[in-house]
Amino acid sequence: MIEHIVLLNEYSYNGMLGARQRKKENMNLEKGNIVKNLISTEPVEVTSIQDFGSDVSIEYTGVNSGENGDVILSKEELITLALVSQKGSFGFSGDSNKFTLYTEAERIKSAFQFDTLFAVNYSIVDTLPHQVETVYKYLLPLPRIRGTQKK
Repeated sequence: MIEHIVLLNEYSYNGMLGARQRKKENMNLEKGNIVKNLISTEPVEVTSIQDFGSDVSIEYTGVNSGENGDVILSKEELITLALVSQKGSFGFSGDSNKFTLYTEAERIKSAFQFDTLFAVNYSIVDTLPHQVETVYKYLLPLPRIRGTQKK
């Protein structure tokens, strides 16, 4: 069993121009790599690689489903694989604005658990202390009166 195989990838991404260029480039396919396009449903982690001359046997585990499987591909078909990441490595190349928006949304979503007056504190309205006390201590604990009457 071999630990890695060098693939010849026809395309590389040129970050400066923002376009794919046709260029020969080596990609190391190793045990533990996470690749896509091996199966159509999800990215997979490569668990073993065996070289059979003109063909390569790749055993994999699905990243999302955890399902195991194996595929035999010719070395020409290996150029369709796209390396996502190495297991255990982190890529911080995402959109920072989307990350900030997501973290702010999660903070707002869970803030009420820690601050019972969150709606009042987060709003633009400046409330007086007696108004907050009236609403939270007297009005909200009352049973609902409106909407229970039948017409």
